[in-house]
Amino acid sequence: MPYKGGVDCFKKIVNREGASGLYRGLVPNLAGITPEKAIKLAVNDFMRERMAKKFGTTTDELPILGGMIAGATAGFCQVIATNPMEIVKIQMQIAGQATSAAPSTATVSSSSSGASAAVATAGAQARGVSTSATAAAVAAQQQQKPLTARQVVQSLGLKGLYRGTCATLLRDVPFSFIFFPGQAFFSKEIDKLTRSPSEIAQSSKPGFSSVFLGSTVAGVIAAAAVTPADVIKTRLQVSPKEGGPPPYKGIADAATHIMKKEGPSAFFKGVVPRCLITAPLFGIAILTYDIQQRLFGF
Repeated sequence: MPYKGGVDCFKKIVNREGASGLYRGLVPNLAGITPEKAIKLAVNDFMRERMAKKFGTTTDELPILGGMIAGATAGFCQVIATNPMEIVKIQMQIAGQATSAAPSTATVSSSSSGASAAVATAGAQARGVSTSATAAAVAAQQQQKPLTARQVVQSLGLKGLYRGTCATLLRDVPFSFIFFPGQAFFSKEIDKLTRSPSEIAQSSKPGFSSVFLGSTVAGVIAAAAVTPADVIKTRLQVSPKEGGPPPYKGIADAATHIMKKEGPSAFFKGVVPRCLITAPLFGIAILTYDIQQRLFGF
């Protein structure tokens, strides 16, 4: 395995690519996260209103079942924006790893490329490897440039941008199914602990701190619960080696392969960093959305 954990991954990326390596895929992430959150929040609100009418209640008092249906619908719709963003981000983020995994005969230090090339060539001669092939590999690596979002999009095409859509749905629908009713529940419960009954009587809406904390707690639970689906989705969306077949035939094949080769713990790889990222992200997003609704009345 390339990494032993989150800390090891962090150290290796910084050592190999510098601090900029930690921000690979930032542009597609920023470009995709805005419409993704807009779709998710708008659809969830629309569906909560529809569910409230169906259950004969208000959106604030919507039963958990209604919240689950609204959240699942929002998760389904957001994939329009999520899948292209995710797949471009993944391709850019693994580009550095792919480069570092090149054969040792092609390993070159950017600070002393000439000397390294000579060493690589001499080593190849000692092992009986063609020096011309080695030199070509060295030159190719020296000239390699960071992969851009535009290059990924051009390479994949429209169809390729939606590769692994079913796996993305398998992650995003359950996430929203868990997150939105959980966020409403935890925000109310935390609000009961942080505000007096008289304050709650004046305003039925939870306070801003309760909204943020409730959203964060719900984000941790939802992110952890769907980590296996996220692992499968990521494996499916990684491009196959040039000229080779796709590593997996589908969701079931990927899940079976991971279980046999790596065991059940592999389905929860990255669960801690995922929760540390997703929980505050949704806490901030929901808090900002709530403030906007109270200020502008929509």
